[in-house]
Amino acid sequence: MKKIFFTLLVLAFYSIANASESSHREAVEKLLQATQTEKNIPLIFARMSSIIEQQFKQMQVPEEDMPILIKYKNKQIAVMKEELSWNKVKDDLATAYMRVYSEKEIIELTKFFTSPIGAKYVEKLPELSQEMLNTVQAKLPNIYKKISQITEEMAAEIKNKKSK
Repeated sequence: MKKIFFTLLVLAFYSIANASESSHREAVEKLLQATQTEKNIPLIFARMSSIIEQQFKQMQVPEEDMPILIKYKNKQIAVMKEELSWNKVKDDLATAYMRVYSEKEIIELTKFFTSPIGAKYVEKLPELSQEMLNTVQAKLPNIYKKISQITEEMAAEIKNKKSK
């Protein structure tokens, strides 16, 4: 009798947990729709492509070599598009949201992103991201210069240590 009761108890908890996870995942899927996450993935790849090309220019690659670099950059982006396609990342993203936010929080976030100001935020996010990216990219040459100096210092210190 105890075994039957225990089994029923476990099944009841499993059913409740499973239903809870199911409604939580459903709430996350609504949030992902509200934030237009799937729609923004191609924009991410376009930005990545642009960043890589700008890095080529900063590396002062000879113009005649650029077609080769761009060819391989395109191959790299194609691999990323394939491996990070919506169909391959949707469940992982949903799981990540479920780990970070409670179902109640997801529902509240969805309410925000479906409100007029939340929808405006989602609409303007690609533009805002581009502005932020431009700001960061403008700072990269100075960062690269400083990192290069640090790398040179490190190499000199290692060389001095070995020569002692």
